[in-house]
Amino acid sequence: MFQFFAPPLPHYITCGEDTYPIGGIHPDRSGIGVFDLIFVTRGCLFLEEELTMLTVPAGHYAILRPDRSHRTARPCLEETHFYWLHFQTLGSWNEVSEQDSSLPAFEGHPLYQIEKFSIYISQQGVPLLPSQVEELLRRLMLLHPEQTVSARWKQQICFQELLSMLQQTEGGEVQNPHLKVAEPGGRISSPALPGAHQL
Repeated sequence: MFQFFAPPLPHYITCGEDTYPIGGIHPDRSGIGVFDLIFVTRGCLFLEEELTMLTVPAGHYAILRPDRSHRTARPCLEETHFYWLHFQTLGSWNEVSEQDSSLPAFEGHPLYQIEKFSIYISQQGVPLLPSQVEELLRRLMLLHPEQTVSARWKQQICFQELLSMLQQTEGGEVQNPHLKVAEPGGRISSPALPGAHQL
């Protein structure tokens, strides 16, 4: 899984969608400098990140590292549709095998203490609410034509909701309370910041 140290939170860059026919392949890429999140809605992608094989069927996601090469391991066996999203972080990050249970660290500031915490997201998995992941990706794409500060802000909010949902994958639970995931009933809630107005 990936461990992102925050603040600052990872930030959204851009996204899109593509459909590969039978026999379709993903372009070979190397060191693209951003994380590449892929969410498949139909069919299956067979990818290879250096020596790691990643099979991504419908309803699953995978995150490719910004500093490694990735390519097609096997052409598509059926028509395959997927969304892709690029993001990055100005903070530090690691690839780890398990979550660290230690308490958050604090960074000194002349006026207050800054709480430093970790966000853990599996490199690949199955969101518990894949339909809502797809809806967030569609919403991000709809915001692209609006080249305004407001639209960029809404994109970042959507992306933080998406990260929150990816923290909870099938068979696992979120250990980090700083990004709250879907509540019972399917409603998505974002963590409220102290003194912040609710949108």
